[in-house]
Amino acid sequence: MPRNNRKHSQPAARDLSIDFVSVSAVLSVSRQVSISPAWRDTLTQSYFLYRKDLRSMVESRPVLDRIASAVDWKGSVLPELAWGAVEGRVGTSFPGDYKEFMSRFPSGAFRDVIRILNPIQNSEHLTLFKEEFDRNLIGVKMARENGYDSFPPFPEPGGVIPFASDFAGGALFWLPWTSDPDKWHVVYQSRHSPDEWTRTRRPMTAVLLELATSRSTRNILGWDMAAKDRSLAPFEVGS
Repeated sequence: MPRNNRKHSQPAARDLSIDFVSVSAVLSVSRQVSISPAWRDTLTQSYFLYRKDLRSMVESRPVLDRIASAVDWKGSVLPELAWGAVEGRVGTSFPGDYKEFMSRFPSGAFRDVIRILNPIQNSEHLTLFKEEFDRNLIGVKMARENGYDSFPPFPEPGGVIPFASDFAGGALFWLPWTSDPDKWHVVYQSRHSPDEWTRTRRPMTAVLLELATSRSTRNILGWDMAAKDRSLAPFEVGS
C-alpha cells in the first residue's frame, strides 16, 4: 500500500556568528578551568540560545536560495517558453514553487542522483521532459496492470504526475489530492519496489532542499548521500 515558508527579514545590526564563536570559545575554556556551576550554566544556556538564533536565521532564507547555496549553484537560466504553452502540451497545471524553481535552475544532474528536466528552458528540453513524463507514467500504469498496489497514473482521477527521475530508474511525482496544485504532496516510486511508494506531505522545493542538504539516508530516496557531491551539473540536449 502506498506509504504513508514564510520569509523573514534578517537582523541587520547584529552579527550572531561572532557572538556564537565568542560564546563557544568561552564555554570551551570553562570546561578546562575552575568556575562556579552557576556561571557554567549561564554560559551553556547562552551557547544554545545563539545556536537556536543562527539556525533560525538560516531557515528564514528563501528556500530557493538555500537550495542554490547547498548545491553551490550561482548560475541562472533564461526560459524561452511560457508556462501556458508547457502546461498545454503536458495537459496539467504545475505548482507555483515548481515554476519558481525552473525559473532559476536549468536542466541538470542534481547531486548526481536526480535528473531534472526544465520544460521552459527551450523547446528541446520540453520535448525531453515530455518524453520522460510519458515514460514514467507508463511505468506506473504497468505496475498497476501487473497487480502491484500502486497509485493510478495521470490523467486518471487522482493520478500521480511525474516531474523528475532518479538515476536508478525511479521517479518523483506529485500526488494531486486536491485541485490546488500548490497543495500537492510529493511521492516517490523506486524502480526496485514499484508497489512501495514513499509519501510526503511536503511540496517539491522542500523535498529537494532536504535532498540538497542530506548527508545520510534521511531523504525521500532513502539513499546514503554522505559521499555525493553537493552540486547541480547542467546538461545540454543530447548529453
